[in-house]
Amino acid sequence: AIYISYNKTIIKYECLARLINCHVEILNHDSFLYVVNRSRLDGMLSGSMLTECFARFRKSSICWSINITVQYMLDPCLT
Repeated sequence: AIYISYNKTIIKYECLARLINCHVEILNHDSFLYVVNRSRLDGMLSGSMLTECFARFRKSSICWSINITVQYMLDPCLT
């Protein structure tokens, strides 16, 4: 969340997928991307993330963003 501390307001959400390992630690960005790309689940993950974001923010006026690459936009699984 993007949080304004002086008035304690969330102005935007950044939708990021992350993995938690067996030690209940969140994998860093590079490790996460390595695991997702190696498993070839990146297209499926992107589709799930978009679906989840649309559902969560459908009735909200708060802004949100998600990182989408050209590769994901051209993926037929996401259309």
